[in-house]
Amino acid sequence: MLNLIYTPDVAFVARDISKDKKLAIDYTSKWNNVAIVCDGIRVVGLGDVGPEAAIPVMEGKSVLFKVLGGCKCLYLVY
Repeated sequence: MLNLIYTPDVAFVARDISKDKKLAIDYTSKWNNVAIVCDGIRVVGLGDVGPEAAIPVMEGKSVLFKVLGGCKCLYLVY
């Protein structure tokens, strides 16, 4: 299973990208990623609920981006 997740050959790709940053679009899914960052202070419709309570709202946003926009989402709540 580990050989499917990580290969030593990824270093070749990383070196190529470090030389030409534009290759990140071709070699990775960077073109299709969205990050949602929230500290829970201003959650729409709820106000200041804190970071833990903001998690389900951020998860919901990520599902909308994925389904409606075809994006891979990462949500960060701090």
